Amino acid sequence: RWVRTDDGTTETDGESVSTLAAQAGRRALEDAGVAAKKLDAVITVSMTPEYVSPPLDFFVRRDLGIPEGSSFSLQSACTGIFRAVLLAEGLLSTGRATIVLIVAADAGSPYFVFDHNLPKDLRMSMALYGDGAGAMVLTADQGGLARIESPLSVSTATEQRPGILLSASEIGRASFRER
Repeated sequence: RWVRTDDGTTETDGESVSTLAAQAGRRALEDAGVAAKKLDAVITVSMTPEYVSPPLDFFVRRDLGIPEGSSFSLQSACTGIFRAVLLAEGLLSTGRATIVLIVAADAGSPYFVFDHNLPKDLRMSMALYGDGAGAMVLTADQGGLARIESPLSVSTATEQRPGILLSASEIGRASFRER
C-alpha cells in the first residue's frame, strides 16, 4: 500500500507484494483448515513481483513456514490466475499433488503517477491496478477438481502490439465443468 504525498514522494505502510501475498495465503489456509506443512505445491502469480530472484513463491513459502516442495512463480497480469489454476489442475489430476495453494498478488500503485490533472479515463484505468492479493486452496480429495474450460489466450494482435486478445462472446461461454 503506497501513498504518494503532495510533494511527489512515495511512502509505504510497510506492506509489499510478498507481505500481501503471505497474508492472503495465510487466510486461505485458515479458511480451508489446512496446515501449511500439508501443502504439496505453491503457485504464485504477480505482474509486479518485488524481485526477479528470488521469486515470489520463495517469500510466501518462507513467511508461511511451508516446507520444501514444488513451487512456481508465474509473472502474468489479468489471465495469470487462470494459468495458475490450469497448472494446479495438472498437478492434482496426475497425483503429483493433493493440496495446492495459489496466491495472486500485485502492487501497481508505485508504477503510476496519480495526478488530478490527468484525463479522467486515465485516472479511472489506474484504479484497476491497485495493490492487493487473493489466494485459494485447491484439493483433489472430493472427486476431482472442476475442470476449467477457458477461451482465454495470450497472443499478439500484431508484431508491434502484443496484448491479450479476448472475445466477449467467448468469455460469456467460458465455464467450469465437473469431470
